[in-house]
Amino acid sequence: YGEKLQESENRSNRKLRRAEKDGGGGGKTPPTQEISPHFYSNKIDFSSFSHSNTVSSNYPYVVCDMESAKSGYKSRKDIQSRLGGDHGISFLEPMYNKDDKTCFMGSMPASVAGALPDMVSFPLLVQPLLPEMKIMQGTLDKIVQNQHETQFQRNQASGFHALLCAGAAKSKTAAENLGKSIVHEMQSRDEKDDKGRGRSLVSKTYLRLTENDISSAKPSEGMWRSLFEEGIDADHQCHDMFHNLLSMEPDEKGEAITFSITDKHMSAASSSGSSPACLMSLVAGIALRPEVCSCMAAPKMGFRNRHAQWISQSGIFPTNNAEGGESRPFFAAGITGENQVVGVSDSGLDTNNCYFKDGNGDVAKTISAPIDQTRRKVVQYTAFGDDEDTQNGHGTHVVGTIVGRRVSNNGFESTGYADGIARNAKVAFFDLEKKDIFNLTAIRPMSQVFSNAAQAGAHVHSVSWGAEDGTQINGQYPSNRYGLEDMQVDEYIYDNPLTTVVVAAGNFGRDGSYTVMTPAVAKNAITVGASHSRDYDALKCMLNEDYLADFSARGPTADNRTKPDIVAPGYWVLSAAAGGRCDENFEGLMWRKGTSMAAPVVAGSAILVRQYFEEGFYPRGQKNPLRKFIPTNALVKAVLLNGAEALIGVQNHDCILPVNVGKCDPDYKKIGTTCLTASEPYDQNQNFGRVNLDNSLRLKTNGINNKLKTFVENRGVLEHGATNTKIINLGGGQCNFRVSATLVWDDPKSAVGCKECLLNDLDFRVTRTRNGATDTFFPNGLSERDSKNNAERVQLDASTGDRIEMIVHAHDLSTQRQEYALVMTAKCV
Repeated sequence: YGEKLQESENRSNRKLRRAEKDGGGGGKTPPTQEISPHFYSNKIDFSSFSHSNTVSSNYPYVVCDMESAKSGYKSRKDIQSRLGGDHGISFLEPMYNKDDKTCFMGSMPASVAGALPDMVSFPLLVQPLLPEMKIMQGTLDKIVQNQHETQFQRNQASGFHALLCAGAAKSKTAAENLGKSIVHEMQSRDEKDDKGRGRSLVSKTYLRLTENDISSAKPSEGMWRSLFEEGIDADHQCHDMFHNLLSMEPDEKGEAITFSITDKHMSAASSSGSSPACLMSLVAGIALRPEVCSCMAAPKMGFRNRHAQWISQSGIFPTNNAEGGESRPFFAAGITGENQVVGVSDSGLDTNNCYFKDGNGDVAKTISAPIDQTRRKVVQYTAFGDDEDTQNGHGTHVVGTIVGRRVSNNGFESTGYADGIARNAKVAFFDLEKKDIFNLTAIRPMSQVFSNAAQAGAHVHSVSWGAEDGTQINGQYPSNRYGLEDMQVDEYIYDNPLTTVVVAAGNFGRDGSYTVMTPAVAKNAITVGASHSRDYDALKCMLNEDYLADFSARGPTADNRTKPDIVAPGYWVLSAAAGGRCDENFEGLMWRKGTSMAAPVVAGSAILVRQYFEEGFYPRGQKNPLRKFIPTNALVKAVLLNGAEALIGVQNHDCILPVNVGKCDPDYKKIGTTCLTASEPYDQNQNFGRVNLDNSLRLKTNGINNKLKTFVENRGVLEHGATNTKIINLGGGQCNFRVSATLVWDDPKSAVGCKECLLNDLDFRVTRTRNGATDTFFPNGLSERDSKNNAERVQLDASTGDRIEMIVHAHDLSTQRQEYALVMTAKCV
């Protein structure tokens, strides 16, 4: 939306400046008649689609309240109060909320849109959401680039997402009918010649809108005209694309439609009917519909522990192998995942492996996914793809890292080489892949995956898959932008605040910045990068868990939020292997590397955090059922980020050698050489650092005492402009403390392609008062407030007698109120 909105805004601001110069109104809000913002008066004529019964009388518009220092919630309330319920306007969805303005997207009749600026007493910009504005940046570039790829099938977009405007389709059936209508209209012609040929109604209408758009550059009009002549208006009329390549699938909620170019026909992609011009014609036809608010390439999706146990629980290398030794303090305290269920969606799960085997047989593996909580490990298996994993498959390894627990043939459990992080938890599994198809089966919306697992009691979900764009476009991966899958993750968490979604960051880190890709771009998920591991989980020349793996995807996101959120061991990790039996000669085990292996380490850690609160370990570090409560996602995330430990650097690929091959580079342990790059907290490599539960939660039981003072607020709430302050006086004997305090909140879903994705902006700062002098500390290594991220941490040194104030302020909200979670720890050092 950027360029055309900016042009409209520039016109509005010029009028505003002229009005101020002429003395109209005096302040920043002169009389409306003096500064009436520019309104595009295009008459959207859909009469050529008279054969369709689905064309809406409404059209989508972007509406921006240009009055500064006004909350997004008040802006929406002011606009809707003028409109009431009699003007045919759909719900206004926030798409930008900053101090300078607040913008919404909504559908309404053209007559209402044209009159809207004169119906309010504040400066308002109204912009029709023209077809070109609906096409996400990079979509057309991706189509053109794929024409030249040598590995076409890997890099080709699997199709296109059409995100529908709010209320455009109220069910899956309605969305399906709309999708059929779009395809039908794409093939409709105006007056035909004697050979049955004619101009496409889509090209005719699209070009008419382009010609009437006074902000549109002529080169754009010429580009589309040429594309239509080579595509849908050519003699072949893109016949192959419509009749051989194209399939259409709405999501379960009727909010989006995916138009797919099926894999089995990829070899035909060089034909005239499926040329870039035809694919662009399809995009234009989708964007032209008034029910569609966004259109984008649908990326191909691909897949992204004994040592991981102690690294994530304490970071202290064990001096012996005693069960529950100091290196695994949460196991020693009895926090092992008991009575917890994790949701995992992946390639498949080998339930015959001894880490999941059930002496009473498997739970039924069907699409209806019945639930049986009496099972030892797998309580639900949704056979969406199939009901098994491939040899040495991805999903079996992922699940083993989280919940694996070895069982013998006589049914007795014992400690195995590859027991999981939450070894006594159970799993609700969602099978996404058919074994004869490498790429993930498309599943939309993602809420279907999460809700299935939730029915089985899972409130933590592990996602070790995501977009694999293959090649950067103009130095950036298209899926680094906020996409449909990110929006669906954020929406689900915001609507279900007890659900935590852990997502692998991706494995394109060697390409540098902006390599985190959907759904790891989501605001409310926990995005996980990969560090190295230790001992037999580390290859020759690799260092240890204090160094980032070179392949681990880097931030920022396209809208400049910091990612990943946290890091965990992912290079290498030993876990269960599909097709193997058990630990004998490591037949049922294997090492794998990737952020896919790191994400389940964090998911297992999140399970332990949930058990900690649900069994009443807070605040004293001892189990007390009278103190138990259910933690929100925001609290679970805040706990993990608050205790994360800083990495030292990134060990680069050129210095890592295969086992028993060659010699280590002599500089492989030196920061600043080609082998090692320095990394610091809050950078785009590690952000908050490596997960360490011992730094996160107090334990004082079974001989364990980590001497950690802990404070948490689970469901704080603020309205716009309000401030909450928590005061902690550090006492308890003379000591120097390392204080860490973290604020996290679940932000509402954003518009796909957003360039400023944060909608509810909370501010966090911490003050330390000592001997009458007060110092202020800002979050995330900044010297001012953070206006980009919805996770903010402050760390500082303190001493006995210091007064610590944690201040949370609602700077700007697009909703009436915002919940948050707050965590503080103080460790005597």
